[in-house]
Amino acid sequence: DVSGHGVPAALFLSLIKSVSSSLLRQHSHDPQVYLKTLNGELCENMQHYFLTALYGIFLFDAPGGDVRLSIACAGHPPPVIHERGAHAARYLPIRGKLLGVIRDITFDALDVALRRGDRVYLYTDGVPEITNEKMEMLGYDRLLAVIGETAGRDLGDSLDAVMEEVHRFRGATPVDDDIVIIGFEVR
Repeated sequence: DVSGHGVPAALFLSLIKSVSSSLLRQHSHDPQVYLKTLNGELCENMQHYFLTALYGIFLFDAPGGDVRLSIACAGHPPPVIHERGAHAARYLPIRGKLLGVIRDITFDALDVALRRGDRVYLYTDGVPEITNEKMEMLGYDRLLAVIGETAGRDLGDSLDAVMEEVHRFRGATPVDDDIVIIGFEVR
């Protein structure tokens, strides 16, 4: 999620994509090193902009058919995990500094074991921070509750339910930030 809106943000994002593609060839296997290297490039070559990011990789070599997610965070809202059969979702306990602000920082990675049917949701801050006519935010707690309420639905329906709640909550209030949610399910 980049700072700003419109054409300047889109141009910045295209530069990030170019730099990111180059770095992936060298550091795709290590979320910590990838974010640290990307941060260095941003601080050196693209001052006055910053972004939040998550970089994670799914590792399919876990015994028993389980999957491992190795993920690092750079100022982005934490991912949501909804384990199969659970009625409540939870946030992954991962935080990190924004990219492009401070040159020499490190990022922590978190390894999470996932089983068949577990889901991971990634989203922009525009989802929980959407406001309604009373200037109330949907909130991070409500986002967890909405995702938890989707137990038993397929992944596509769960994503639709989140977006329906976002739009129901905001009513006629204009959207002033990106609203993106992506879901993954272990099969």
